Amino acid sequence: IITGAGEKSFCAGMDIKSVQPDGRGNADARPEGTLVRGLEIGKPLIAAVNGYALGGGLEIALACDIRIASENAVFGLPEVSLGIIPGWGGTQRLFRLIPFGKALELILTGSVIDAREALNLHLVNKVVSGNNLMAEAKELARRLSGFSPLALQAVKEALYQGYDMTLSKGLKLESRLSAGTMASDEFVRSRASFLEKKAEKKR
Repeated sequence: IITGAGEKSFCAGMDIKSVQPDGRGNADARPEGTLVRGLEIGKPLIAAVNGYALGGGLEIALACDIRIASENAVFGLPEVSLGIIPGWGGTQRLFRLIPFGKALELILTGSVIDAREALNLHLVNKVVSGNNLMAEAKELARRLSGFSPLALQAVKEALYQGYDMTLSKGLKLESRLSAGTMASDEFVRSRASFLEKKAEKKR
């Protein structure tokens, strides 16, 4: 679970003072930087967005797999107002979640949207009260932790890699990943447990 401290801000973006005109001090803004690379992991990542998620803050949320927002959450990519553009994946991830035209509008104008509009656009998966935000995120994390880590990783690989593939290549990827999970010790144990419970019900 990735979240901010307190209710005011999830993350309001990069520290402008630390960025030099030539880009020095902003290594993590590059595609190979630790921010983007560090979030591309096999485990599901949940963003619990409390308050402002602007600029790099929204880009962190975009790099997560599931986004839960508090009612006071605010989202935006205002970089254009500084004469720059998003550099942590905003221009590449936003339009993959919401309609292209709306993504273009938000980035071109630097506009912000509230949690309800973000939900309507499918930018976030759920909106809850601020008091329930972490409870919701922890319950989701608890549920996911009960599933096979290998299966969860395979799901992410199938969807994220398959997104830019043709259907035929995507189906081949899915078939390979599915076969890998079925050959795993985790599936063998789960299958045996399932069959045992099914047999007990018939007795």
